[in-house]
Amino acid sequence: MFLGHPFDRICAEQWVEHRLTQPNRPWTHGRVERMNQTIKHATIMRYHCELHGPFLRHLADFVSACDFAQRLETLKCIISTGFVCKRWAIDPELFRLNPLQKCQT
Repeated sequence: MFLGHPFDRICAEQWVEHRLTQPNRPWTHGRVERMNQTIKHATIMRYHCELHGPFLRHLADFVSACDFAQRLETLKCIISTGFVCKRWAIDPELFRLNPLQKCQT
């Protein structure tokens, strides 16, 4: 039985390491805020929809596009999906599903 925070429980079930930023490090907060602004401008500022469902699909598409396009400094400037595919090639037993189905070629 897991007695921690529900988010930590879900991370543990999915074999995801939950990392927290160090306190009093404003540059990490700035990155999060910048990404939040990017998402806001790409979604609610440009895409108006009366219903919740189409908006959620648009948001999921945008976040997916970011995963396939944005190079991350923390991953040595490769895209996150490329990193996942490389990890799968090294140790496929870490994964429940084959991520190559979603990786770019």
